[in-house]
Parts: sequence; structure tokens; C-alpha cells
Amino acid sequence: MPYISGYYITNRINQHFGEYAWGRILNRYSSYPIFGFKNAVKSVTGMDVKSVYDEVIREFKSQRNSTIINSDFKIWYNSDLIEGQYSPRWFDKNNIVFYQKGINRTQKLVKVDRSGETMELLNRKVSKIDNSFSLDDNIIYTSEQHIATRFSATKYSDLHSYDLKTNKRKRLTTAKRLYSIDISPDNSELIAVKTYLPYNRLSLIDSKSGEILRNINFENFTILNPRWSPSGNHIEFALQDSVGIVNIVVYNLKTNKW
Repeated sequence: MPYISGYYITNRINQHFGEYAWGRILNRYSSYPIFGFKNAVKSVTGMDVKSVYDEVIREFKSQRNSTIINSDFKIWYNSDLIEGQYSPRWFDKNNIVFYQKGINRTQKLVKVDRSGETMELLNRKVSKIDNSFSLDDNIIYTSEQHIATRFSATKYSDLHSYDLKTNKRKRLTTAKRLYSIDISPDNSELIAVKTYLPYNRLSLIDSKSGEILRNINFENFTILNPRWSPSGNHIEFALQDSVGIVNIVVYNLKTNKW
């Protein structure tokens, strides 16, 4: 979706403001980076980015036989905007929570019911990018990338919890490089993947304090998408070897066998 929507926007600016418009925009941005990229677009086109986006949507909808979504499947939430929707999780039997992001909106978690009505749960800052989440009993556990204050090219992925009933937010870890999380059936522990170069490892984490209780290493493998079993005694995940072959693994937390 970012590629497709970006293609439409760049093409429209080329058509309406000349083939050298992007060169002028980039020159403006490199000369005055402190004002941001959006300011550079506006200085050349006279329009803010959202206005350009709205014009693209209007042109897109005016094309013959065009539609953003055309499917025979039941779609709970059908947006008229060019946006990404991903990582769905069941909230309850009538509601789904998923990530939503678009050109003119920051990444957010929204809840949608069977009628298609949506409610925003979390709206994240650009500097705190969500990359995975899990939820249980109205508490959302997220993994978020924090850009280092002094070194903008460095990001640390850490865990947070958000209580939807009390609106309390808590940062569970600091600079631990944890992502791809799942909550245990009894809500006491989190499982996450921890960057541990040159590979990664599984980490069991206390869901209240954020303390890492245990690390599980797999030498020469990359761990992907861990999930708790319903009993809470096993962890299932994908394991990728050094040549890229991926297989499903079941790990017994009591016997440490897999």
C-alpha cells in the first residue's frame, strides 16, 4: 500500500507541477531540513501533503471501473482511503483489533465490530513505531521501536502495556530489543523474540514488571512468531535455518525439549 499510494502521489505531482518538481522539492528539503519534508512539498506545490493526497483519491475514484477494494469476501471494515490494515487479533467474539496506517495518519490500533463501526484504541507517535501486539482482559501489550535520542539511526524495540479500562500506560523494558510478543493464557508472562546477534533468542518476561525470567537460545537459527499453547506449557514458533528453510517447532517449557 505505501508503494502504490506513493506511486499515485509522485505521478500526480509530476503531471501537475512538471517533471522537475521532485528535484525542486528535494532541493528545498536539503536546504531547510529543519522545516521537514512536508514543508518542502508545500513550498513547491502550494499544497499541503493531505491536500495532495485528497486530490489523488478524487482522481482515483473518478477513473472508470476503478475501486480500491473489490472482493466477494465479507470485509468487516472497508475504508475509502488508501491505507494499510494488518495484524488482526480477536478482542472478543464480535470485535477485532488491528493496526491501521495511512499517508496522512499515524499508526494506530483500532477496534472494529461486525457492523463495521471502528473505535480508536491507541494512536502512536512516529518516534514510537509499533511492530507487534497481544491483548487479553482489556490490556494491550505492544512492542515499540524507540529512536535513540542522540543517534537517530539506532532503534530499540521494547515492550509496553496499555490498560484500556484505566488508560494507564507502562513501559515494561528499556533497550532490550524485544519484539513479536504473545501473552500467556494466565496473563502472567509474555513470550517475545530478542535480538541477540548474530541470531536471536526467545525470552520469557514477567507481564507486570517486565523482568526477563528466562532466555532460550537456538544457535544458528532465527526464531519467528512465537505463540503460547492453550495449556501454557508449550511455545510454538517458526524456526529458520541458515539457508532460509523454515519449519514449525513446539518447545516444551517444562522439559526444555523441542
